Amino acid sequence: MADGVTSSVSRFIPERGKKVMVVCSCGCGATFSRYPATLNASGNNYVSHEHAGAHRAKVYLEDMCGPFLGIVTEYLETLAARDYKSLATARTTICPFILFLNERGILDLERVRPKTITDFLLWSDEVDYKNAAHNISGLTGFFKWAICYGYRRSTCPVVPRWHGKKRPYHLPRPYSTEEMAFIWSLAIRRGNSRLRAVLAIGEEAGLRIGEICRLRVKDVDLVGQRLWIRLPNKTGTEGWALFSDKSAHYIPIWLLDREGECEHDSLFHNSMGGPLLPEALHRECCRTFCRTYEGKEIHLEGLDQWSTHRLRHTMASNLASGGASTSTIMAAGRWKAESSMMVYTKNDEPRARRDYDIAMSRVNEQANSPISTRTLSLQEFLAQHHQGQ
Repeated sequence: MADGVTSSVSRFIPERGKKVMVVCSCGCGATFSRYPATLNASGNNYVSHEHAGAHRAKVYLEDMCGPFLGIVTEYLETLAARDYKSLATARTTICPFILFLNERGILDLERVRPKTITDFLLWSDEVDYKNAAHNISGLTGFFKWAICYGYRRSTCPVVPRWHGKKRPYHLPRPYSTEEMAFIWSLAIRRGNSRLRAVLAIGEEAGLRIGEICRLRVKDVDLVGQRLWIRLPNKTGTEGWALFSDKSAHYIPIWLLDREGECEHDSLFHNSMGGPLLPEALHRECCRTFCRTYEGKEIHLEGLDQWSTHRLRHTMASNLASGGASTSTIMAAGRWKAESSMMVYTKNDEPRARRDYDIAMSRVNEQANSPISTRTLSLQEFLAQHHQGQ
């Protein structure tokens, strides 16, 4: 390898044989050719990731919604399609509630009362739907839509003052210098050039995992050391993200290993040659950096758990420790509000202590200074002037 490290994966595309014809598992009837080594062992093979996602979403809705399937589908195709950046967010907001109604035998939205919402929140804690309380505004929107479309005559059963739950303030969670050194040692020993490039981008550019997977080859500016962040993304705005020496080193190495015959221009591809998806990238990171994976111990050493998003915290905190201004950190992370940036930025405690001591020493010097800086009134000034004469 160009970085002097033997990669655990020398080729990312498996051994190829003669292509076979396959029928898309989503039920659309489309056929496509694929190498046998790239076929899914479970038997589900799709003509594209879009077909796979649509089929999984359909199965999810059918399993969760039951008799409410028609109403939920109509909601997703109307209001949710307009208000949500991703329909997946809308589905995971509404479907657990609909599943709860089915389990309680409530088959009419008219029967939903404020107490039903309270019972749902308690139930969601029991079955570990952790985000239910945070998605209460999504339920409000759903019921207001249902009222407008005639599926409910009563008022909205969601009472924000009762059912809303204030999000706790989470402190920034950057990886420490020691943790990052350990993570990089694991990436060198267990990872490949793709994973090392991803790790460098996360640490230096602070990209979210979805933004990393959406990168295209043409989005990389090695001369200017920056990456073009395309839509869709969390803030809904495009822009450049800067990177530094590690990314400038590992991205070209990955580009040399990247399969040249890919039928797409995504910067990162998976082991089958298709575009790398966030779920697959997260699983690869867990297998590389963690001691356990899916409940089984796979390494003698490693992290307890992995979060790519913590690299974004690390980027912001590193810039703050290096003395970067607030505006610089906000621009690097593409935050629109300083309050949003502060959630990610951990102040360097030794630096904060040093700045505090310097400021307090200045205050004490001013307090003990014999030179008075008090502003004199006109009468006091004239009195001193006459005494001087």
